[in-house]
Amino acid sequence: EDDARYTLDFIKRTGVDCIVVDHYGIDVLWESLVFGQVRKSVVIDDLANRNHCSDFLIDYSVGRRKFDYSNLVSSSTKLLCGEKFFMASKELVKTRKASSSNFDKLEKVIVVLGGSDCKNDTKKLFDIFECDVNLEDIRFTFVLSEANPYFNELKSRSNENIKVTGFLNNL
Repeated sequence: EDDARYTLDFIKRTGVDCIVVDHYGIDVLWESLVFGQVRKSVVIDDLANRNHCSDFLIDYSVGRRKFDYSNLVSSSTKLLCGEKFFMASKELVKTRKASSSNFDKLEKVIVVLGGSDCKNDTKKLFDIFECDVNLEDIRFTFVLSEANPYFNELKSRSNENIKVTGFLNNL
């Protein structure tokens, strides 16, 4: 509630037109207090497990569908769901475009699944990459938030082919 008051005060002082929120600690009550004071609101979510009241909702999770939010947002919310809405820095996009011609000779792969990974999908991929003999020539790097509850467990399993690291500042 204090955060909503501070945000509302900031909006009044600065005349902000649009607010973008990506925070697990912000709920629909906060959104309903704040979003009514701006022209447009955007929520970035990857859990599809709670209500939102924004103009736009972005969930770039692989396989995410609009249907997953059907009972969680109003019918007026514009849903942008699926991996095609993934947001990346210009540097990452340039690197990907530059390497696409060599895609058949994969040697190094970076895996970023987001901050919380509450279902421990990273471990599932780690187990697959570790056991699949067809992948033994590829070096994988998992980038996780150090707040991830499985971070230390996965980092301790790092080996020659699979590394686990904390978030990179320029990703």
